Formats: sequence, C-alpha cells, structure tokens
Amino acid sequence: MFLYSRMYMVTQRRETRRTYVLADIGEHLDAGKRAKETFDVIFEDAGGMKHVSSPLELPRNTKQIYNVKQTQKSAVAGKDRDSMFQLIKACKDQQSLADPYIRVVQCAPEFCCICSSDLQLMEMDMFLTNPSECTIMGIDPTFNLGEFVVTPIVYKNLKLIHRRTGECPTFLGPVLIHQTKTNVSNMHIINNTQRSSYRFRHHKTLTLI
Repeated sequence: MFLYSRMYMVTQRRETRRTYVLADIGEHLDAGKRAKETFDVIFEDAGGMKHVSSPLELPRNTKQIYNVKQTQKSAVAGKDRDSMFQLIKACKDQQSLADPYIRVVQCAPEFCCICSSDLQLMEMDMFLTNPSECTIMGIDPTFNLGEFVVTPIVYKNLKLIHRRTGECPTFLGPVLIHQTKTNVSNMHIINNTQRSSYRFRHHKTLTLI
C-alpha cells in the first residue's frame, strides 16, 4: 500500500464527478430546449473532449439529461401537492372555528382558495344588498403571489365618512387566490360568497366594477 501511495495519486472520485455533472446539467436545463440541444450546449461550454480531463465530466448521453429534467419536474410537482395539501388541511381545521377565514379550497379544474371573515360577509350584506342604500362591489386582480393571482373584493363602508373629503372609505372583502385571470375565476368568488351569505344568496342583482 505504501509503495502504491508513492507511485500514484488519488484521482477525483467518480461519485463526486457524477454529482458535478448532474449539477451542471441542472444549470443548463431550459424548458424550451430538448435534451439533445442541452447536451450540445454543455459539450460546447466544456470545450469538447479535448479540454476535459475525463469523459466523466460530461453527460453520458441525452438520456441522462432527460432523467435530470424529469426529476426536477417531479420535485416541483411534489412541492405543489404539499402546498395544496397543507391548504386543504388548514381549511378543514378552520371549519371547527366560530369564524373560519379559509372558506373554500378547490383543486380542479383550476386551483383556487377563497378567504373571508364573518365581518366582511356581514358588511357586504349590509352595503351591497340594501336597495335604499347600496354601494358598488369591485373585483380586480391586484398582484401576483408566486405562481398565483390574488383578487380581492372591495366595497364602500357607507357607515363611515372621511371628515375632510366626505367620501366613504373602501374596505377589503373576500379574497380569491387563483391561477388565471378569467371571468370564470371572478364568477367563482361571487358564487362562493353568495353561498356563504344568506342575503347574497337571494340577491340576484349585484353591481360590479
């Protein structure tokens, strides 16, 4: 053993090189590129076979690149499923509360979640369904939350007036967290709000902006 240790040096371990190659493949992955195109880019960036110390520093073939891509997709899908499961569990757990905030969680055909308090529903009953004193309900996709869109309902609180402007303040109502900005999503939040409120359920004319 001593003789060999003086005559030879230890080369980089194969497993270490494999880890390096997999990391390099991950950095070069592009959703719009095929495995063959990614393979060519990595090969060119390394300078070809003449500029690498070992073939182990390059991907074996396009199959290895395809496998890495599928592994990353599975990891992302797993995270999404975990997030949805946690949200569904939170919604179920809150149903035992006197005033649950997470009202509805839907996973298909489009993922969406509706959040609202009893106070918000009560005030919307008061200010949106009274024929003698009614305000306008606004629905507007305000901002993105990662891969999701946050769409709140807003309404005027007719019981409050600003001392200087004489205007009624705008209050935040139920919030929809969803994936697409479509009229179907907007109708979903309205329908579920109506189901959560008796007066909304029996009021067919709502003014939207």
